[in-house]
Amino acid sequence: MELGYVTVDGDYGVGVLTFPPDKLTTEQWENLADLHDSDRYDYVVSVLRHES
Repeated sequence: MELGYVTVDGDYGVGVLTFPPDKLTTEQWENLADLHDSDRYDYVVSVLRHES
């Protein structure tokens, strides 16, 4: 089941991936910030699956 969401800064949509923030290292968070919006989801999934 997909869920809708609204963030405190006003972003909204359908489908969301939640995870504990400490699952990404400082370097991985920096990499995430540098990625294009459309690449971020796949990057995080890859990291969480230990593929990155």
